[in-house]
Amino acid sequence: RQALHFLCEEFSQVMTSDVFYELSKDHLLTAIQSDYLQASEQDILKYLIKWGEHQLMKRIADREPNLLSGTAHSVNRRG
Repeated sequence: RQALHFLCEEFSQVMTSDVFYELSKDHLLTAIQSDYLQASEQDILKYLIKWGEHQLMKRIADREPNLLSGTAHSVNRRG
């Protein structure tokens, strides 16, 4: 309960940290449905799209590890 309260109060700060990508869909849904969420609708949408894109890339990388190599989303990309 305290973690959810912190997430709602410091939503923008959490969304710009590395912890953001580790949040589950259920935790994000609970936070955005809360009446105490401290963020604008525009920011919420922007962060959810960013989270969704990261989840998609993670799934693709898990299924086809060589598919994204050499692309802008590749973890192994140089420079």
